[in-house]
Amino acid sequence: MVQYRDSYKRDMADPQTDWAQLPRLACVVRDAAPTRRALGRRLPGDRDGCGRSLGSMLAKGIILKLCAPGPLRLIISLTSASACWETLKDMYGPSLRRLPDMLEAFMSYAPPAGKRVLDMATDLNHLQQDIEEVCPEERPTDLMKKVVLVRAAGEVLRETKMEDVVRFRVKDLVFEEAFQDLMICEGEMEDHKKAVSLRGKNRGGQKKGNGRK
Repeated sequence: MVQYRDSYKRDMADPQTDWAQLPRLACVVRDAAPTRRALGRRLPGDRDGCGRSLGSMLAKGIILKLCAPGPLRLIISLTSASACWETLKDMYGPSLRRLPDMLEAFMSYAPPAGKRVLDMATDLNHLQQDIEEVCPEERPTDLMKKVVLVRAAGEVLRETKMEDVVRFRVKDLVFEEAFQDLMICEGEMEDHKKAVSLRGKNRGGQKKGNGRK
């Protein structure tokens, strides 16, 4: 899970960038059409004194306002909105293309056997945060995170012999409360295993003592 997270983090040029705005930026570059009033009765196809398209200048201004400081420094000197857009697309396109895989990794999360509930919750928190950084609108809800965690912790629930009871109990709880319940179940399971192991050792010692008599 950590390797997956680090692999796409390398594509991020600035963690503050609102990647969800990229589709909007594309529309701005394509459809920028300021009114005559906004441009002093001049049309977007008109040129300023330096020969620059007024429509492109307006679109570039909107793009600059939406950018975080990191990418802003890279595109502020570019002369057109389309050049700004192409630069941003090259920078952040790989991460956006990975979004479906990130969502799939979250929804189908399956920890290896023996993984603790705390580590499962940490993995899901990281995945949720990573998805939000790429596209806030696609961020999994805490309810979804609770459902995935309860499913992933199925081994813990089965070992307590109270799977149905616990699932019913956490049904109406928020994520943090459900997480705490699962942690308690995990602790009870470990205590039960220790007690069984200790009883086994005690019985073994008694048999040896009886044999010596």
